[in-house]
Amino acid sequence: MTAAERLELAREVRLKANEVIGLLQRPSKASLDQSAAELSAAISAIESLRQGLVDHPSDGSSKAVLTALRSDLRRVSRLLDSACDLRFGPGGQSEYTQKGEWRRRPLSTVRFAIEG
Repeated sequence: MTAAERLELAREVRLKANEVIGLLQRPSKASLDQSAAELSAAISAIESLRQGLVDHPSDGSSKAVLTALRSDLRRVSRLLDSACDLRFGPGGQSEYTQKGEWRRRPLSTVRFAIEG
């Protein structure tokens, strides 16, 4: 794998990581499923990139992209940690405020009138 190919692969992984970040920032059951698929593809690309770096160490030309990729992956990790605490209420609605804080939704109440 040439340096140019490694650089292109690193850029592709960053794009995948940013797609996952976008999905995890708007949590829903569907976005979590989609982020899992995107992460799987990103992990495969990271393994290829890692093998390429082992076989042919970097000459430093891709250092900036790899540093940015590392930062993106840390952000994905933090969002995944938050996703572990994600809870959904009735109807699949997330129980989070705009700030990402969990809130307990009030229980639904039904009032009955008994005529006698």
